[in-house]
Amino acid sequence: MTRHAYGYNPDVDGYDPDKKDIRSLYYDVTGKVRYFTMEPDSSDLNWDASLKYNFFTRQGEGQQHNPGLSVSAGTNMFGLYAGVDAGYDMYIFSKALDTKSRHLVTLAPYITKGNDEWRFRFGLKVAADAKENHDPFVGGVRKLYMFFYPDAMFTFRIIPKYLRFTAAIDGFMENNQARNTAYVNPWMLPGDTLYNLRSTDNELRISAGLSGTMNVNASYSFGASYTLFKDLLLFMNDTIGYGNYFVPVYSDGSLLKIHGEVSVPLNPQLTLSLLGNYYGYNLSGQEYAWHKPEWDGSLKAAYNLRNKIIASVDLTLTGTRYARVMAPGETIKLPFHPNLNMGIEYRYTPEISFWVKCNNISYNRYFEWNYYPSRNLMFIGGISYSL
Repeated sequence: MTRHAYGYNPDVDGYDPDKKDIRSLYYDVTGKVRYFTMEPDSSDLNWDASLKYNFFTRQGEGQQHNPGLSVSAGTNMFGLYAGVDAGYDMYIFSKALDTKSRHLVTLAPYITKGNDEWRFRFGLKVAADAKENHDPFVGGVRKLYMFFYPDAMFTFRIIPKYLRFTAAIDGFMENNQARNTAYVNPWMLPGDTLYNLRSTDNELRISAGLSGTMNVNASYSFGASYTLFKDLLLFMNDTIGYGNYFVPVYSDGSLLKIHGEVSVPLNPQLTLSLLGNYYGYNLSGQEYAWHKPEWDGSLKAAYNLRNKIIASVDLTLTGTRYARVMAPGETIKLPFHPNLNMGIEYRYTPEISFWVKCNNISYNRYFEWNYYPSRNLMFIGGISYSL
């Protein structure tokens, strides 16, 4: 994966860097072996084990080696299904990185019981993370970070087929390791920072919602959740050095999320889908949740004529966002952005099809990250062949 830090402030004169000076070239290689049972009787022990190895690096920096093991197992006992999910990840860094090795152990035992009408789950999630201390005044010292979360869920049908209620109380740790973060924001400031980011501690999440169907094909889902978190990972523009990269900033706080989704067939050929989300952040360490929208949504129409001609129109909407520039300490408002994508496919035979897509149709440019505009109108086409 190659990315260039092409973003810049258009108000700054004389900034014309060479591509090689702002290039980030990532190498990401993963191998995985999996072994699992397929016992038809749930009273027998069922298990699923995976062994992996990942190599990740950014050219010009050190390497991250990540061997890992994950195991899931469960069986029926005392009228309940009891299971456990466990994992271990080791992160070893080359000498070029001034970062100590990291060891992450996760354990999640649970019990569950239910049928098509109702189901409950009760368990516990534990994570032990031995890594370099985040405190800059005691850098170079390894510290054990412990995380404990509840894991409870209950769902039942209020009206068969038409209305279901679900409620849950849980939490989780977001592992902001280098590989995961690079795919979120590939323009992180070069250096050791990418390899020693804090994990986000989602201490408690309470959620509830309703879902169901209105007829054979129409469906809906509405829900809300409230999350308390520590060390939410955000990104701020760093314009001090060469190249407009990003540096991590963190904040504690809470998030209220409201979600709604409806899918309705208008006729046998045409289906209309609507989706919307509201995000209410309350932060203690930052003025805004940088680069995260206040709301987003989409409207999609899908047309299928005898499985021969398939067309779609997808309108995505991204609400107002805010970005922060380190110097001169400026807050920038990123406006509302609509984006229209269209596509059509003609299936000449079951094996051969022709398709075209037209993406990023909008009256303004979209900035996923501040100073980094996306491409405007993009037209692509092709031929698909399947055996």
